[in-house]
Amino acid sequence: MLLLVLALLPLFAHDNVKSRISETFFGRQYGGEIHVGQVGLDLSTSERLRSWGYVLQDWVHNPVLGRGVTGYAWADAQYVKIIGETGLAGLLAFGFIITRLWIKGREIYGSEEDPFAKGLALGVWLGLVAMLAHCVGANTFIIIRIMEPFWLCAGLVMILPRLSNVEVPVAREPRSA
Repeated sequence: MLLLVLALLPLFAHDNVKSRISETFFGRQYGGEIHVGQVGLDLSTSERLRSWGYVLQDWVHNPVLGRGVTGYAWADAQYVKIIGETGLAGLLAFGFIITRLWIKGREIYGSEEDPFAKGLALGVWLGLVAMLAHCVGANTFIIIRIMEPFWLCAGLVMILPRLSNVEVPVAREPRSA
């Protein structure tokens, strides 16, 4: 069902989105672009794919721990960057954190009764989905202006159950003498 929606999405997209898709896959060719069948990708996409290839080609030399954070070539995709810099260990750690946030976000959204708390949990949960999709072509989880608010909100969502269970003390009236 999801693949069908994705396949039909360009038919209902805004004109700006259609223009960008056309430019990416059917735009002017300058030479040096990667071709997939009869489709020539734009230079930006071609260079991004080449950078992924370089990282993944060298990754096999240090597959468990990678080459070290900031210790390797630029790869314009978060997943490729993680595997190149921190190897399988880093990819598993990243997967654990994301999976934990996904599960807890869903649980908290389902259990919260306060509309604000429910909205915050849903926002973080859907924001996570959007950022995981964005990670395919960008280093989403290292961009400060994206990560600071995201992790702040994610942290707030994770403590929501504790905040909901806290008993608020009722102020007592002072005793008269």
